[in-house]
Amino acid sequence: MTLFRTDIPGGKRSNPAIGGDLVAYEDRSFLAGPNQSELGVYDLSTQMELRLTNDLLFDKNPAVSPTGNAVVWEKCQTDGLGCNVYSAVQTSPGVFTTRALTSAGENRQPDTNGQIAVYISNRSGENDIYYQPLSGGAETRIAIPGDQRGLSISGNLLAFESQPVNQTEYDIFVYDLNTATLYQVTNTLGVDEVNSRIAFCGGVGRIVYVSPGADWDVYSFTFQLPAAPPPPSPADEINALIALVRSFHLLASLESTLVSKLQEALTAVNAGNTAGACTAMTSFISKVQSQSDKKVDPDEKTQMINSANQIKAHLGCP
Repeated sequence: MTLFRTDIPGGKRSNPAIGGDLVAYEDRSFLAGPNQSELGVYDLSTQMELRLTNDLLFDKNPAVSPTGNAVVWEKCQTDGLGCNVYSAVQTSPGVFTTRALTSAGENRQPDTNGQIAVYISNRSGENDIYYQPLSGGAETRIAIPGDQRGLSISGNLLAFESQPVNQTEYDIFVYDLNTATLYQVTNTLGVDEVNSRIAFCGGVGRIVYVSPGADWDVYSFTFQLPAAPPPPSPADEINALIALVRSFHLLASLESTLVSKLQEALTAVNAGNTAGACTAMTSFISKVQSQSDKKVDPDEKTQMINSANQIKAHLGCP
């Protein structure tokens, strides 16, 4: 093994993250306030240093994609609150396109696989996982009961800690974005698991996490995902959408109308009437789109419309 140490020029830098040849870090050399850090990057191959941010806010907690093509981080007020997630995508050597990914709520703990950014936000009333494409596109909320924290991504898999309802401690879970499947890794009543990180390569996944006991032990968990199940049928997808609508606790009259339209689509699917199912799904989408943000949370509206459009695509609707 050949060892070589690179001393990145400058001082007052902390909390580094690395992916590929790119190192990202908090840089406090520009402003006097300890909570007025900027976000800097350094390319180990070209020795090029770049300042990504230039403001009076608190830029912190960077994460870098495995190839180094993207950086995500938190931009907060100087009291550490009012945080939003930002991304910088490298479009050519040393050239980054930066944009805000969020604008409401407390948004924290970002990570990226180079294609999407994942993060935790409290805007639903609890700490839930959200994700969106780095190239632009719809934001998606993963509605899991209880609070989530300690989020990380590798490939299409998310690892995080979740606090089940009526439970005080957190367990480790894995969520497969490709199949929308949730797996519970630990189930240790009375014990918190924290600081989980995931790596998935060649069909094998590994999670490391800390169990705060008397001596703060570190654990590792190795797993392989089961064979992918067959894709759900349109009928299964419609039933899942009905359950999703009911989980949002909408006004009783609105919930009844939306569920009725989905049941019309389900009846048509079971009768082999694809055209009738498409008509009912289009009517459902129109009804959701017509609701004001006061009646339906925008995130919930987006979830229902996206699910309905996916069902239409699987039905082959025009």
